[in-house]
Amino acid sequence: MTTSCVQEKVIICIATSEATWPNLLRYCFNHHFKANRERFDLAIVCNGSSSAFSGFIESIRPDYFLGRLNLGFDLAAFDALLKYIPVDRYDRYILLHDDHWFDDVDWFDTLLNLSNKNPNIDIFGNLLDCSEGKLVEHFEIASRILGFGRLLDPIPPVFVQGVAGLFTRKAITAWQQADGIPHIHNNLKNMAEVCERLASYVLYDAGCWFMQIPPGFQRYLRHRDCVSSVLEAPYTIYGKGLHPAGGF
Repeated sequence: MTTSCVQEKVIICIATSEATWPNLLRYCFNHHFKANRERFDLAIVCNGSSSAFSGFIESIRPDYFLGRLNLGFDLAAFDALLKYIPVDRYDRYILLHDDHWFDDVDWFDTLLNLSNKNPNIDIFGNLLDCSEGKLVEHFEIASRILGFGRLLDPIPPVFVQGVAGLFTRKAITAWQQADGIPHIHNNLKNMAEVCERLASYVLYDAGCWFMQIPPGFQRYLRHRDCVSSVLEAPYTIYGKGLHPAGGF
């Protein structure tokens, strides 16, 4: 295992639920994750509760744990968690759902080295194209009702799938200054998809830059058992006033 050139204070934030937490055993907490466990702090937020999960979390011993009502899907959970932990204590934040995973024992060094070599990038994740015609139905109406009309002129070119990936303190601070990650307090899936895009748009509007984790969409930061490229962003780097450019 290699060693990153800069020692960063890193926390991994994982969102799960009373229904989906077994995904942690199948996906997120695989051998490669456990092999690096001593190198980062761990924060877990759970939507809902169950006796089985309570026993499991005791064996994991995260540095931070937050249980909440099962409302608002994972975006609401991430928002609550980032308001619960002392965010000014960390330099890098890796946000994951319970069904994200890395098939590489050096994943931790790879992400930190990628960030250190690209100091102008604030978000490294799986980027999806959100140009016109590829938005969820009624996106503009819903987002304006939620008060985010200012982010739509013009619509930013990409969003981060599931707000999962590596984020700098600048990005987390931008969310905090915008009153947190956009979310709803119910389980309407279409509205959650609107908020997922808005979460990235807040960062884009704040001047944060985005990069696709190489070698491509869902090929490094894996999601469940499949690789999809239906809405994959065509370029590598995106930022306000920056012409997209491919290649690493």
